[in-house]
Amino acid sequence: MKPVNISEIADMVGLQEQEVEYYGRIKAKVSLDVTKRLADKEDGNYVIVTAINPTKFGEGKSTVTLGLSQV
Repeated sequence: MKPVNISEIADMVGLQEQEVEYYGRIKAKVSLDVTKRLADKEDGNYVIVTAINPTKFGEGKSTVTLGLSQV
């Protein structure tokens, strides 16, 4: 499966340009200020993935984050 351009995903979910900091075509950080703009909307889920070391199988934050986003 070919990765979708992150700007397309940002458009699909209704993020504004100033709320997204792009890192290439397939990665970005989303500003927490978006929570203020969407405060009157129904609550969603916000998941923070953090780790010190990967597991012995090499699974780290990126692997876990991708797995969560696919679910």
